[in-house]
Parts: sequence; structure tokens; C-alpha cells
Amino acid sequence: MSQRANAPCDRATVRRTLSWFWWVTKKKPSATFMAVFTSVAYTALLNYANTFVMGRIVEDGTYAELSKASGTYESLWDRQTGAFLEAE
Repeated sequence: MSQRANAPCDRATVRRTLSWFWWVTKKKPSATFMAVFTSVAYTALLNYANTFVMGRIVEDGTYAELSKASGTYESLWDRQTGAFLEAE
């Protein structure tokens, strides 16, 4: 799945796409899929993620690993999910 930064997929489209990925992997467990998202929020649903900067992989790992690494992924996650806002 690919999306342009200026034309983000809505949640329903992403949900259908990920459901399809999971359905196919149950039918064919050895299958490998690559999904490209401009929003890091969807990557929490995936098994593994790569973080790209200027076309280069700068980090890779599971959501748990990347969110604890204090790197680019965590910074993007914080900005895109509103974690940078002060608690009310």
C-alpha cells in the first residue's frame, strides 16, 4: 500500500487494507507484505516498521522497540499523535 503525503488514507481504508493483510497471512503464513504510511499511528498495528528520512532507513524494529528508542520514530509519533501537547 502506498499513499502520498498530501492524500492521506482515511481510517476505514487503512483498516480494510490491514484486515486484508492479516487474512492473507493466515492463508499463507510465509507471505511478506510491505505497507508505506505517512502517518506513524498505523504502524503500531504492524509487526515491524522501518523509519525513513530522506529515503534512507534510519531506524527499524517493532512498535515497542521504536517507541522506546528515543529516536526519529518516537519524535514522529509524539508529533503526529499529539503527545507533545502539555497535559491538561
